[in-house]
Amino acid sequence: LDFHPASRFPKGIDENLLFHIIQTAFSARRKTLLSQLSRDPKLGKSREEILKMMAKLGIPEKARAEDLLLKDFIAMTSALC
Repeated sequence: LDFHPASRFPKGIDENLLFHIIQTAFSARRKTLLSQLSRDPKLGKSREEILKMMAKLGIPEKARAEDLLLKDFIAMTSALC
């Protein structure tokens, strides 16, 4: 028997990466998402790569973590996988 509940996220989403991105995004007050994510060594993405991904997803350059919905974080995780 398998007692593990089914994931609440779309297939192919790395839940650990999703939670890491959310934690990183909210880790410093008054910082933009672009600033926070481009500094994160675990993601290993340049500022330009993060900016391109955000533009592709329709997330403004000056967006802060609190401006996004969970679906936006899921989309970013999918784009960064």
